[in-house]
Amino acid sequence: LTKLDPILAPAGFVAAGQDWAGGRSVTAPLVSPLHGTLEKLPPITIHQGGHDILLPDAEKFAAKARAAGTPVDLRVWPTAIHVFVGAGWTPEARQALRDAADRIRRSARD
Repeated sequence: LTKLDPILAPAGFVAAGQDWAGGRSVTAPLVSPLHGTLEKLPPITIHQGGHDILLPDAEKFAAKARAAGTPVDLRVWPTAIHVFVGAGWTPEARQALRDAADRIRRSARD
């Protein structure tokens, strides 16, 4: 995956993670929810790029959440990269955003 994701190249990955953490531990749940308690959460939908180097973490998060009883819908977009939903000019991003909007609408009706 590291050769396929131009956004999170390994050279800057550690620095980006530390910057994201803002002085907190990179294993703090507020920085990386993978390290938190995932019980009693509402249903979660994850739109994940298949070329994103964080794909293994998304898969671990989904498995851990499911094991804790949280419903998870992990949608992997095979050729998408990190933060692909921000590339609104791509068909994958537009579909992922439509899917998210539909889910929000359904939740609001329930």
